[in-house]
Amino acid sequence: LVGITVTAAIFGTASAFSVILALRYIPKGKSDELESSTGTSILEGISLIRRDKAVMWVILTGGLTAFALQGVLTSTLCRLIDVHTGGGITLNGLAIGAATLAGIFQALRWGWEPWLAPLTGRISDARFGWRRMFVFTTASAAVCFALLAIPLSLAPWFACILCMQLTATALTTVADAAASDMAACTCGRALLMNYALIVDVGSALGPIIAYALNAGFGINAVYLF
Repeated sequence: LVGITVTAAIFGTASAFSVILALRYIPKGKSDELESSTGTSILEGISLIRRDKAVMWVILTGGLTAFALQGVLTSTLCRLIDVHTGGGITLNGLAIGAATLAGIFQALRWGWEPWLAPLTGRISDARFGWRRMFVFTTASAAVCFALLAIPLSLAPWFACILCMQLTATALTTVADAAASDMAACTCGRALLMNYALIVDVGSALGPIIAYALNAGFGINAVYLF
């Protein structure tokens, strides 16, 4: 409606105001003693990862999950829709662009996540366990990624996007549950701190690698990969 410059200015201004709220309401930093303890925990976590293969796999799982879902999917969904729809769709005479469609699908995910994520956790705990649940959700995500690279008609293709977003919520929840269970059995705080670090690194690398591959091979190849 107003263009990317005005949109960026609006949300940038809103973010700037959040600094005032942060200064007012977020507590001051921890004491030097606690900060030193935190630094030691990070080193302990790195040492733990090196000597425990199970911990290493859980952390790598979290990083790869974040890479694919928080990084690649979130950053390239608009580009994917743009390629598959030719820029957007027309619904009852109303033109809906690729960016708007991507925003709708992303908003759906963030909207249902506070309810669906705990439900996924309860199902995992009560019936399947996080290992079986992880295998199922990973396989589902792989199928959805592959289907999104196929030139289907729009209705089933949009259904695949919806399934992909549902799977993303479930898979992220299960990966976090795996890290939490492992932390309960080993060096808890250190493991979770390193897990969070790797998740952030995966999320950051996702867009970089995805758009590098897109430039050379196209967006469909990115999703097949």
